[in-house]
This record gives sequence, C-alpha cells and structure tokens, in this order.
Amino acid sequence: MRVHYRVALFSLTLGLSGCGSVQLPLLGGQSEPSPAPTIAVSKAPAPKASPPKATSASNAAARSPQPKSASRSPLTLQKLKNTEYYVVADSPAPLKNGKYQDKRRSFSLGDVVAYGDLNRDGIKDAVTTLDIAIGGRTFTYLASVLNQNGSPKNVSSEFLGERVKVKTLAANAGKITVKMDKYAPGDAACCPSQEVSRGYTFKETKPSTAKAPTPKPTKPQ
Repeated sequence: MRVHYRVALFSLTLGLSGCGSVQLPLLGGQSEPSPAPTIAVSKAPAPKASPPKATSASNAAARSPQPKSASRSPLTLQKLKNTEYYVVADSPAPLKNGKYQDKRRSFSLGDVVAYGDLNRDGIKDAVTTLDIAIGGRTFTYLASVLNQNGSPKNVSSEFLGERVKVKTLAANAGKITVKMDKYAPGDAACCPSQEVSRGYTFKETKPSTAKAPTPKPTKPQ
C-alpha cells in the first residue's frame, strides 16, 4: 500500500514536468477545475469614411456665377404689332394690333417682316416697315427692332419712299437688304415698274428727328 502511493506520487511529479497536453489523474477529494472566465472583447466601431473635400478649383467653380444663356423669348408678329415706333419727331406711334392714328396721321405696320441678328449679340431681332398716311399720300419707313429680353424696341428708322411696295426684307449680322417696287413717272396706280434693291448697315440711333414729308399739292392732270 505504501509502495503504490509513491508510484502515484511519482506519476504526478512526471505529469507536472511533462508537456502541458498530458491530463493528470485526479486524486481523491479534488474537483475538476472550473473553466477560465471568458472575457468579452468589444471591437471599436470602424471609422466612417468622410466624403472627399472639394478642391479649391471646385469651390471656385461653385462660387463663381454661371454664365447667362443667350437665348431669349423670340420676337413675333403679334409683339411687333403692339409696340411703339419712333418714326417722327413729335411723338412715338404706339401701335395696337398694328394700327395707330392721331389727329393728322394714321400709322400701320407693313406686311413684310424679317428676323435676324442686327446688333451681333447672338439674338434674332426684326426689321419691318411702317406706313404713314397723311393728306392722301403714303410714306413708307424701314424700322429696325431689337429684341430686349423678349420685348421689341424700335431703335432706328429709315425713309424708303412714297408709294413704294416692299417685296422682301432680309437681316443678318447687322446688314439689312430691302427689295421693293417703286413708281416711275407715268406708271398706273396699280403697277409700279421700278424694281429696287437697297442695302443698309444697322446703326442704333436716337428716335428720329425727321418729320414725315409734307405733301405738296398736285397739279390737276
């Protein structure tokens, strides 16, 4: 009995000095060791990716005002029929539906209109004619109309003649072309025989200071 006790004790001594993977027999009165407490390890939250900072170039672009578009509301015949025309010196002629009349004269918008850029700003303007009837005679003027934020503004006028019939108008890059028929001496009232083509260069002017020609009395035929 005593020898057996020594062997067991020796076996215990060997087990302590051996590798840690050997399990030792439990002696009487010993209990199985409790497992080591588990330590919960909490992971730190991953940092959120911050949005990339705007570069100085993009900041400058965001601060700088955006260029305005060159497009505007186009001029229309209806707009041209309802605007003021500065043809004579005393006062403008505020047309309504293409007509205006004062104490001495009647004004009417011509039938021919052309659209094109007159002042080279990339926006289409307009050219048309205005007829002034006074004392039984009719005088025709060429009217240049700029597109100002979609509204018409008559900025210059040119006398074309008496009893002329404008056939076509053209406007582009500040140049205006007028094709019309004029009466030659002896022409019948229905049929002017002279075909005339004139070219003009647009130039914005103040309201015309020229008065409409005063009709002269005609000699009886």
